[in-house]
Amino acid sequence: RLDDELVSLLREQFARVFARVSPGAVTRRRSELTLLLDALVFYFTVWSHRPTPGMELMNLRYRDERPATSPSNSPSSSSPSPSTRTGMEGEQLSVTQRLLYGAAFVGGRFAWSKLRRRISVERWADEPAGTWR
Repeated sequence: RLDDELVSLLREQFARVFARVSPGAVTRRRSELTLLLDALVFYFTVWSHRPTPGMELMNLRYRDERPATSPSNSPSSSSPSPSTRTGMEGEQLSVTQRLLYGAAFVGGRFAWSKLRRRISVERWADEPAGTWR
């Protein structure tokens, strides 16, 4: 939620900067602008192994749980005891996991906004009940 607010603030600032150059251009390309800002936030946070601003406030991090839960990893004497764990231990996300995250959340949000726009423009709600829409 905080991350969405950050993108919203950035979008508003971007719109103010370009309002005098080309009025209405930012409004027409809102989905693409949101995609760009989401991608920038993703790149400078998740892709760079940093938490998003909302996660930072909650002291959360993405981490790869596979190595910690595999049966081949037995607790060694050098690992911290359960009482001293902070929750920040563990492997960082792999490149594949980060790419999938970016595709799902950044790309998924863009696809959803484009679909909602198409539904609105084509007035799918006014279609007869027997159609596929």
